[in-house]
Amino acid sequence: MSKKGYTLMESLIVLVLLSAMSMLLMFRPNVNLSKQIESRIFFDEVMSHLKQAQQIAILQKRLISVEFHASLNQLRIRDAYSQERIATLDAPEHIQFQTPYMFMYLQGGGVNQFRTISFYDYDRNQRIYLVFQLGNGQFELQT
Repeated sequence: MSKKGYTLMESLIVLVLLSAMSMLLMFRPNVNLSKQIESRIFFDEVMSHLKQAQQIAILQKRLISVEFHASLNQLRIRDAYSQERIATLDAPEHIQFQTPYMFMYLQGGGVNQFRTISFYDYDRNQRIYLVFQLGNGQFELQT
């Protein structure tokens, strides 16, 4: 018997090695995808905290202070009188608060003033806006 080609065993070993290497490359974590998920979770948390603050203002008839600190890159929600902390949320490193702003949820759930809050996502090179409606305290996220 002459050796003019590869044996079945040699071919199988090469196939197994190529399959293993391709699987390792395929399951490499996608950093961009994880930051997109982190951004989405952050904005979901912002909206959740704002809704919670509005509900507390309505149900407990309290003034609730909402502060967007651009220098700290942080959202703070407190009772306006006692300064009791209700929630604090730090932004991920790739998202920057562009608009420092403070407003209050009134006892009826409305806001005492309104403005569009802007954020900048450095990974996606995109501005994201949190737009408040006049009076009723409703808001929406726009990209």
